[in-house]
Amino acid sequence: MTFSDRIWSACVKSWGALFTIVGVTVSVIGFFVVPSSQTVPLNIVVVLGLLIIVVLGIFIRAAYDANVDSTVSLPKVRTVIEPPATYRDASALLLLDPTEILSHDSIVSVYYLDAGIERLSGIGKVINIQNDKKIQVILIKDAEFSEKVAALKANKPEDLAKLIVKPSVPSFYLGGE
Repeated sequence: MTFSDRIWSACVKSWGALFTIVGVTVSVIGFFVVPSSQTVPLNIVVVLGLLIIVVLGIFIRAAYDANVDSTVSLPKVRTVIEPPATYRDASALLLLDPTEILSHDSIVSVYYLDAGIERLSGIGKVINIQNDKKIQVILIKDAEFSEKVAALKANKPEDLAKLIVKPSVPSFYLGGE
């Protein structure tokens, strides 16, 4: 999202129309009702004050939206099924929520949360990003995990919530020390 898009979005979300109507109404009333014999024209102070408040509100909203958008969370596993026949060495196919951190053909690590400890359960590969942006990952290497894969294919929500897919691979898998 570009900076100008973010500012425009913040204007729309910040009740900009309401601020504008209130600001114009107060400005017109201040211009015609406040006598012009004051040392500092109050009508100018009111107009400038309201404009500053509106602009400040828009920038605060834009900063808030930018902060919310900057957080990246790991995708949740929605479904575990049998892999397609073309991937005969794979043990399972995982369907993940849409995310920006995974791309086609990337390698991921799959962890299983067991008593508060994330245990490396396997290595996966992204094989497809669907039109609805959901991601298909095949489990190509399961480390001490083959007995749980069958149970995961039952797709119980409590079991799926224990699966964690990360966009990184341990160095030992790549042959590093």
